[in-house]
Amino acid sequence: LVSSGHMGAARKIPEYRFSLLNAAKDRAHRYFGQNSSGGRWAWQTVEDGSEMATPGFWIEHIFHLAHITLSAWYYYQFTGDENFLRDKGYPVIKAAAEFYQIQAVYKISEDRFIIGKCTDLERLGPARENAFMTTCGVIATFAAAVAAAEKLHVDRALAEKWSFLAEKLRQNLPVEDGRYVPYPECDQKSIAVFAGTFPYHVLAKDDPCQKAAMTDYLENESEFGNMYPVG
Repeated sequence: LVSSGHMGAARKIPEYRFSLLNAAKDRAHRYFGQNSSGGRWAWQTVEDGSEMATPGFWIEHIFHLAHITLSAWYYYQFTGDENFLRDKGYPVIKAAAEFYQIQAVYKISEDRFIIGKCTDLERLGPARENAFMTTCGVIATFAAAVAAAEKLHVDRALAEKWSFLAEKLRQNLPVEDGRYVPYPECDQKSIAVFAGTFPYHVLAKDDPCQKAAMTDYLENESEFGNMYPVG
C-alpha cells in the first residue's frame, strides 16, 4: 500500500493495531495492577482485541508482531509523519519490541541468545526453538524500534539493549552445512529460510549462508513448496 501511494489505506492498519494496544498489553501480562511485559496482539484479532482463531498450536505464533511493527514503521518511512510515529506508531513498535525482549529472547550463555520455543511456519510444527523465520522477524522489530527511538530521541537505554539483542540473535541464527536452516536439526525444507532477505531484510543479500539456504530450498521446492503439509 505505501509503495503504491495508498497512504490513507495503509495508515488504517497501524492505527487499528494502536487501537488494540491495551488489549495487547493485557494479553502479554498486565494483571491486577502489575506492569505489562510489552504487547502481544492476538493471532487472529477482532475489534475488541480478542483471539478469534480456533484452538491450536498456531496460537503460539509470535512472528506476527514483527509484521505489526513493520506496518507502522514502513508507514512512517514513506510519509515522514513524525506526529504519527510519536503518537501511534512508536507505542505499537515499542510494545512489540518489549514483548520480544522480555518474553521471547533466551540467554543461553554470554554470547548465545536465541528465540525460545514457538510456532514458526505451521508446517514445521509446534515448539521450534531458535526458528529462523521468527528470529529474523524479531531482529527486524528490534531494528525498527531502535531507529524509531533514535528519531524521537527517546528510550536510549532500551534502544541500546534492542540493538545488542538484534546483533546477538543474528550471530546465532541456525546454520548447518554452510546454510541457514528452518530450525536446528530440521529434517524438512522450508520457504522460511528466505526470511532473512524477504520479508524482513535483516541479512545482506550476498550473505553466503542465506544464498545457500535459498538454493537448497529451490532445488527441493516441488516436494516442500507449501507452507502447510499438503504437498
